[in-house]
Amino acid sequence: MRRDESLSLARQWVAEAAPEDLARRSLTGELDGSLLFTTGTLDSLRFLDVLASLEDSLGAELPDSELTPENFDTISAIAALAYRYGAKKSQEG
Repeated sequence: MRRDESLSLARQWVAEAAPEDLARRSLTGELDGSLLFTTGTLDSLRFLDVLASLEDSLGAELPDSELTPENFDTISAIAALAYRYGAKKSQEG
């Protein structure tokens, strides 16, 4: 997985989970640096949707140690997590 692919996927996952009025802003990159939990873009249920999409894309569950607010509070952080694990998966496969 390339870095630009992981960013695009993270935007898509958040858009699918976010309230309708924020979905478009997610896809255009407007929310890349926004604090998703602080702004209400994500809550605990929406977080689970994003996590499920991420794990489906990776084909594996993330370790509990990675399920931190820091790894999910911005689209950029979600993309970095997807990139790290996508890169690990491609090295293993």
